Amino acid sequence: MVDDLLHTAVHEAGHAVIGRVLGLVCGEITLETPYGGLGHEPDGDGVDQSRATQALCDARGVRGASYVGDDVWEKYEAKLRRKAGALVQQHRLDIERVAQALIERGTLTNEEIDQLLIELVAQTSPS
Repeated sequence: MVDDLLHTAVHEAGHAVIGRVLGLVCGEITLETPYGGLGHEPDGDGVDQSRATQALCDARGVRGASYVGDDVWEKYEAKLRRKAGALVQQHRLDIERVAQALIERGTLTNEEIDQLLIELVAQTSPS
């Protein structure tokens, strides 16, 4: 259960941090779900595959569609996964910090996530 909790917290924190890096609207994240499972980013403010894929396409210089359908996903999936992996590695400390706070609190609001990231930048910036 502890491994599942950590895995889920890191997964949800990854959505929150990388979504912000890509300029996407991100809402709260929680480990508490209405159906008793682990991990949840509520619908409405969440990052869906289409918007995340489009943002990653934009980051890779792949332009031309306001909606990313299955055909585009299949064409660029390998490149997008590499880019996503690189973003996760680049922002690993932020993801770990948000994941730890999520484990401690169970749910983090948009504002709490932003504050954690501001604090981390302040701690890691050279004086």
